[in-house]
Amino acid sequence: MSKSKFEFDIFYNDEEQIFAVNRNKYTKQQADELFVEQTEIPLEEARTSIGYVYYAIGMMDGERINGYWFDECPRGRNPIECFAYRWYW
Repeated sequence: MSKSKFEFDIFYNDEEQIFAVNRNKYTKQQADELFVEQTEIPLEEARTSIGYVYYAIGMMDGERINGYWFDECPRGRNPIECFAYRWYW
């Protein structure tokens, strides 16, 4: 098991926002409560699934950025399995 420092974060794309919570550090109930507490969005308004967060170097707007990235599938050597909560802008 990875000893990741990642706990939770919000990731953005053109259509939706994704709140990801590390599954190795939080139960589903704790993740649900954290989502509502951090976003102030009712749980019923979010789609929930499993996703993966990984640490990598990438490009954004022509600028090199290193940090956590979200994906539907595991990537890299140590993907972090997460509870994913999605809602539309």
